[in-house]
Amino acid sequence: VLNVLEQTYGLNKNIVDNCIALEKKLEEDDNYLIQVHNKRNDVEQFIYNTRAKLDGDLNNHITPDEKNVLEKEMALVEEWFYSG
Repeated sequence: VLNVLEQTYGLNKNIVDNCIALEKKLEEDDNYLIQVHNKRNDVEQFIYNTRAKLDGDLNNHITPDEKNVLEKEMALVEEWFYSG
């Protein structure tokens, strides 16, 4: 394959190897970004579910002060997420 590339397109082995290495790096970067995106979605879903529980199931089990602290902490996390 390398001989065909070199003869047809004038690409030597070093150029092809560099292109393959770059493609592998870009694929790894894409996979990392997908993992970050998925984890971010998990945290956002956790916050959403926790807010619903604070107004529902957990409402009788926590104090208003605890609820305020949790809501402030969740707001800080969301602010950090959306800050860029």
